[in-house]
Amino acid sequence: AKPLGKEGGVPVLMLLHHSRDTASKQWDETWVLLLHSSTRLFRAFLPTLMARPRFSKAWARLLAFCRTSLLAARRSVEVSKAAIHAL
Repeated sequence: AKPLGKEGGVPVLMLLHHSRDTASKQWDETWVLLLHSSTRLFRAFLPTLMARPRFSKAWARLLAFCRTSLLAARRSVEVSKAAIHAL
């Protein structure tokens, strides 16, 4: 466990799963969560979002983010798989 500091005089520790033990892996997991969350929101509220005046711009940005994520295959297969699932 990695010490983060103290709270009320008691040490606060952070446990890391062995599969997420580097900054790069943690960043990839954050990226995957963002992909899942943003596409889930688009699916859940698509009719409402489509009625908004800037929907086209938001849709284009989401697709661009998915494309960027998909092209990350050289760096992270996990991120690329999440991008495929998002589409």
